[in-house]
Amino acid sequence: MAQDLGVDRWDARHASSAFRFSRSFATTVLGNLVAFWNRDAFGIALEPGIDEVALAQVADAWSRTYQSKAVTFAASTSAIVTANGIRILPGQVAEAWPQEHTVSIFPDRRPEAALDLNLQAIAGRYGQRTARVVAMQLEYPWAETVP
Repeated sequence: MAQDLGVDRWDARHASSAFRFSRSFATTVLGNLVAFWNRDAFGIALEPGIDEVALAQVADAWSRTYQSKAVTFAASTSAIVTANGIRILPGQVAEAWPQEHTVSIFPDRRPEAALDLNLQAIAGRYGQRTARVVAMQLEYPWAETVP
């Protein structure tokens, strides 16, 4: 399973204590919450065979910025069947989403790489502190580098 996700190992060893609530976390979240006029909706295109793990990680990451949310979209209301047979209904019906508000799950990469690339995109849009807040909420040891 770890190899499928693109990580070295998958086991019970996880240092939750490394992901603690801090003053920096709190001030970043509060600052993002206060900026209520600056809310973005990002679209993720649902396509047949989409990797549902990457989809979940990417949508979750963009929705934890306190400045944006991620919405799936497709051209019709019909369910899209994922790589492992899960049927997903689109959150919005649209032929396309504005390019500057579209995020990718990077279908040519493993889920961990897709998450890393999206954390980098979040950092580019909202700053490193917001990207670190997202990674901390996910308890994800983000190296802040693009794979």
